[in-house]
Amino acid sequence: MAEKAWKEQKKEIWIAIKHISDHYGGDDEAFLNQYFEDVIAANKGDLEKAIICFNSLVEQTKLTKPRNKECSI
Repeated sequence: MAEKAWKEQKKEIWIAIKHISDHYGGDDEAFLNQYFEDVIAANKGDLEKAIICFNSLVEQTKLTKPRNKECSI
C-alpha cells in the first residue's frame, strides 16, 4: 500500500484532533490550531505515529457520551 501524502496525513490528524476536542466539549480555535501545529512539528519525521495515536483516541471516544451533540465521526 502506498504511503499517504503529507497533506493527506495532516488532514487525517486534524480531523481526529478536532473530533476529540468536539467530543469533550470543544476548545478555543486558536488553541486548537496551535496544538495541531505543535503536533505536526513534533512528528514531522513520521506523521504515521501521530495518526495511529489520534485514531486510537478517536476509538476511545466511542466508549463515552459526547459532551457536544454536534460531534460525530
